[in-house]
Amino acid sequence: MRQLYLTFQKGAPFMLLGHLSWTHCKHILSIKDENKRNYYINLCIKQNLTKRQLIDKIKSNEYERLEYKNKIEIINDINETLTIKDMIKNPIIINTSKNIDKLSEKALKQFILDSIEKFLLELGVGFTYVGSEYKLGRYRCDLLFFNYELNLFIVIELKIRELRPADIGQINY
Repeated sequence: MRQLYLTFQKGAPFMLLGHLSWTHCKHILSIKDENKRNYYINLCIKQNLTKRQLIDKIKSNEYERLEYKNKIEIINDINETLTIKDMIKNPIIINTSKNIDKLSEKALKQFILDSIEKFLLELGVGFTYVGSEYKLGRYRCDLLFFNYELNLFIVIELKIRELRPADIGQINY
């Protein structure tokens, strides 16, 4: 309890900590970095994570894989939405049970579609699957998702090789 007080004595939102169980707080208190701790508190509140889900997210280093992690504040309102920067991780981890030596883009896409639920959970909260090989103008994107919390489409172009300038042009188009 003393550690809880010392960690959040800056007038921290104790009311929001009321949404977390003591086991959530116990695991979050062991995190020394304030931004990292705030990130996991926000995840617990927004996604209503169980203790085991929180432990899995901490073990998978979800915070470390964020592209943007300058200053993360604890959300003041449960209805507050997160930004796309709060969600996108790099790299996105895809666990395969198969022992694959050489992976093609087609096989990767098929694996993602076969385990779409796990992939959507890895992406974050609010993502829905729209389609595969979805036609956008003259071109097709590999995967198209929609995030209903952010009200925007997410285009995913799968590449298993080094990124080339032509790929960036294709994605920008």
